[in-house]
This record gives sequence, structure tokens and C-alpha cells, in this order.
Amino acid sequence: MITGLFLKSILIFLGFTALSLAITGAVLILLPGDYLIREQAPWFKSTHGFLVNILLNLLSICLFIAGIIMLFTPGQGLLTILLSLIFISFPSKQTVLKKLLTPEYLDKLNQLRAKFNRRPLLM
Repeated sequence: MITGLFLKSILIFLGFTALSLAITGAVLILLPGDYLIREQAPWFKSTHGFLVNILLNLLSICLFIAGIIMLFTPGQGLLTILLSLIFISFPSKQTVLKKLLTPEYLDKLNQLRAKFNRRPLLM
């Protein structure tokens, strides 16, 4: 018999999965089409300010760890890792992103972006 706690756990899991998909999808859709090819400012010369840069990097590290965990548990591990790498600031970030985005994966992302009338991500 299904208990109330088990049912609540399932609902919370489904809710967070839907929320993570929505947020990740929104970020990937809202990225500029030239994000992967334009020059980025050095990580230590952030336009956001030092404190915001530190907070974004901490958030990115948490997302990256969560993505690694989600590779082995139910969840959107690869999308979460990609999202963490978009927000983090480190040297040669663009190179790492380009290596992770295989042509098949990039095609899927561009299909998603096309549904929302967004320019494809260029590499």
C-alpha cells in the first residue's frame, strides 16, 4: 500500500524534475546565438562585480555537483552540467563547452531553440 509520505516524495521529485527542465530549457533558449563563438571577458574582469562573480561561481559548482549526481540517479544530469558550465567563470570555458557539445547534442539544442524562434547556437 502506498503511504502518504511516499506519495508526497514522488510528487516533490516530479515537481523538482519539471522545475529543473523548465529552468534549464529557458536558459538554453535565451542564450544569444553567438554565445559559443564570441570572445568572453577574462574571468577575473567580470562586468557583474566581484561578489556577484563569486556567488555565480559557487552556484555553478553546486549545479555541477548536482549534475554529476543526476548522471547516476533520475534527473537531467547532462543538462544541469551544461547549465553550470554556462554560468561559471574560468579560463578556456568556451573550449570546454565546445568539446562537450557534440554535433548531435548541438542539433537537439538548436531544434529546441527553433521551436521558440531563436537563432541557432553557432560553433
